[in-house]
Amino acid sequence: MRQVYQRARARLGRRGLVLVVFSLVFAVTGLGALLEPAQDGGRFILYMYLPIPFRLILWFVPAAVGLWAALRGTGRDAPGFAALVVPASIVAFSYAWSQVCYFLGVTDYAFGWTGLARWLLIFALLLIVSGWKESTDPPPLPAPAEGRPRA
Repeated sequence: MRQVYQRARARLGRRGLVLVVFSLVFAVTGLGALLEPAQDGGRFILYMYLPIPFRLILWFVPAAVGLWAALRGTGRDAPGFAALVVPASIVAFSYAWSQVCYFLGVTDYAFGWTGLARWLLIFALLLIVSGWKESTDPPPLPAPAEGRPRA
């Protein structure tokens, strides 16, 4: 497992590894939109009113761009982060609009702020990682403990 990580880290870098993980999460979210299209549970969330093909594009295209950018190697992955920010911001806006509609008395879904917080945190994490500089060398892994007692 250690060798797999070292090879992936050498090829993709820290940013690339995070980009692969987020791309896979967004692809699985798109898969959920395909397999269970009406998962809003009676909640008023704006992006859930998009037709299914547009929702699939919303998730799968940024995920594909993110994977493509990550596999380009270190230092050339900025398009992937830019692509992944799009669905995160659209969904965050949808939850914010849901909360506004609740305060205006249009809907009875009072917990739009939880989805807003979740997607703003994902958005923030994408921005933080996109600002990381790649190190030229991966950090050294600790030597395996041989015969030493565990602390």
